[in-house]
Amino acid sequence: MILAVSNGVLTTFKVLHILSAIYFGLGVILATLFTLQVPNTPTLAAKARVMAQSSRAVLTMLVPGALLAGIFGFIVAFQEYSQPFSQKWILFSTVLFVISFVLGGATGPISARTRRLVTAEARSPKPSAAAYRAANSFTPIILIGINLAIAIALVVLMFAQPH
Repeated sequence: MILAVSNGVLTTFKVLHILSAIYFGLGVILATLFTLQVPNTPTLAAKARVMAQSSRAVLTMLVPGALLAGIFGFIVAFQEYSQPFSQKWILFSTVLFVISFVLGGATGPISARTRRLVTAEARSPKPSAAAYRAANSFTPIILIGINLAIAIALVVLMFAQPH
């Protein structure tokens, strides 16, 4: 234990961890649903709006939820286990969390650049083929799918806590 806290405080941290993990999970689900809609949305302007909704879900739910779930998760892990990383499920959860965070951090600027391109081209009288290719790319779907799989794996690990 790094800093000893009472059982009531530890319970509060557990509840905050669970609530922030749920908020994170809802953000992942919303971002996934919006991202899946983009290729099937008919116009470039509508694609830009759906991409903006996905970005909003990421910035307002997924990122804060991940940060808070990670912070509270570490607090709880260090309070409940003298050596939390000796627990394989905590180590694996941490690795998955870091992969998800790095993947999200790497794809965020790419997604923002694509959204700005599509938004700008949607206002143009003759949008470019590059804008349509960018808007219909399956790369964001693959990346959000990986993050969704990681989020599901994290939920399974949190509940199962295999040793």
